[in-house]
Amino acid sequence: MFVGPPIDPPGPYRAVLFDVDGTLIDTAELIADALEFACRRHLGRTHPRETYYALIGKPAIVQMEILGGDKAPEMMDTAIAYYEEHHEEEQPFAGALDTLARLKEVGIRLALVTSKTRYELNPTLERVPLQRYASVIVTADLTTRPKPYPDPVYLALQTLQIGAHESLFIG
Repeated sequence: MFVGPPIDPPGPYRAVLFDVDGTLIDTAELIADALEFACRRHLGRTHPRETYYALIGKPAIVQMEILGGDKAPEMMDTAIAYYEEHHEEEQPFAGALDTLARLKEVGIRLALVTSKTRYELNPTLERVPLQRYASVIVTADLTTRPKPYPDPVYLALQTLQIGAHESLFIG
């Protein structure tokens, strides 16, 4: 590990912001399974798989409001419980952690920008140590408008004190 003054990163970018689900961690099937389970339990029916995939990236409560309307809070609890019961399916993509380590090593500042709330993200961070690499973590509960609005990205850039022209967002 590098100890000493910060080094200037190579190239024009000083920071990279990453989404978590579907970018660093392979969770699409697990999220879709959790949504399907919640629909089956609370609505007595399911949707085509594509419906669940299309909701990935939205905050969980928004997913549940779309799928279950006024049943959203209990559906969300059910989906989160299902996700946690099957958390062993949550795995980083091959090379993701090595990539984060290398970017940090060469002086690139890293941030996580996710549609999960901190409550939803914390168990993942216990299993996959993404916070080891990222100096900033922006969750859906830190801004009034979560992704896909740009507010979380702006908050990450402001916290990093880096301009948009000096950064990349990968998600």
